[in-house]
Amino acid sequence: MIRLQKYLLKKSKNIIMDRGKGVYLYDSNNNKYLDLTAAAWTMNLGYGNKKIDRAIIKQIKKLPHCRTHYYTIPKLELAKKISKLSPIKEGKVDFCLHGSAANEGAMKLSLNHKVGSGAILYLEDGFHGRTFGTMSVTWKHQNKKFKSFYGKAIECKKNSKDIETKIKKYNPSAIILELIQGNGGMNPLSLDLVKDIRELCSKYSVTMIVDEIQTAFGRCNYIFLSDYYKVIPDIVTFGKAMGGGMPLFGTISHPRYRYEADDHSFTFAHFPPAMASSLAYLKQLTPKLLKKVLNKGEYIKNKFRTLQEEYAVIGNIKGMGLMLGVEIVDLKGTPSVKLAECIVQKMLEHKVIMNLDKCSGLGYTLKYKPALIISYKQIDYSFKILEHVLKELYLGYYKRKI
Repeated sequence: MIRLQKYLLKKSKNIIMDRGKGVYLYDSNNNKYLDLTAAAWTMNLGYGNKKIDRAIIKQIKKLPHCRTHYYTIPKLELAKKISKLSPIKEGKVDFCLHGSAANEGAMKLSLNHKVGSGAILYLEDGFHGRTFGTMSVTWKHQNKKFKSFYGKAIECKKNSKDIETKIKKYNPSAIILELIQGNGGMNPLSLDLVKDIRELCSKYSVTMIVDEIQTAFGRCNYIFLSDYYKVIPDIVTFGKAMGGGMPLFGTISHPRYRYEADDHSFTFAHFPPAMASSLAYLKQLTPKLLKKVLNKGEYIKNKFRTLQEEYAVIGNIKGMGLMLGVEIVDLKGTPSVKLAECIVQKMLEHKVIMNLDKCSGLGYTLKYKPALIISYKQIDYSFKILEHVLKELYLGYYKRKI
């Protein structure tokens, strides 16, 4: 079966995944893998959640697809739910099927709203997608042949002074940012910086777009991480986990923002099974579960700190909730992409799935972003394997006590 990969444009790991249950994946040879990525941070309640599965099957039997011209009950109910949970009062919701489309939608809304240069500011190490529009506001790893398709985008340093200077110089329509830069080193922005950005946007009439595609709906023990930062963005983009494993993304924006006719619409933007799945997921996203996310996150950080005392390879520990990263460094304390890649490969050989940052030059950050339902026993097991890998890979060479 693996030989059929010759028909695919992009190559993957030589593993054929067959099914999932809880926090585990099983391949076609019935090998069991502990998934610490939650399928790219989407399966927050794990694989095979019965309530989500029932909601999807029920909706598929009733109506698997509907044009955006009409309403469905799941769409109406979900829009209300998101609006009520959002930091944006009476926010208006729009749906799509992937994060790049959500962020492009937010950018279009900002361009419609403000008469100005049409420029979009973004922060260094930010990641917002791989379509032409979002590549322009993403870390610069892209194929330079595509650059002629980019919009007018200006990179800012992560400090208020540089951002204000560029607002004055370019008269931008918007600034887009992640509160924790998920693909850019797993670095949280400071509370003061985000507060300053909000104040600058208000002062200069710039739309503040907060990309919460990775952070919203439980991953960081908040429904929206904007609440933790105590800011009210003009537009928030969301997705990943909120679909309960189904593709579902979108924007929520202040009522003053509008699309013009046919600005942003897609055939499958109205996908009732994903909306039914999302409603089933959100019903299970209780305060009790969110508190467990916080406690598990601190437990994992402490496990990394314990390793850090023994192994020089473990560098800075970053993030919050179950959106965590740890830098992998060499004996001199220099970040090492090569070592990080070796650890991920060895973990996979031991049937534990981990991942690295993809931002250019920042691939030395090891991500720990499992399903929210991961147990303490499973966390302990993952660290048992990680320490085994460190011993196996480096034969004690990186152990501080030697």
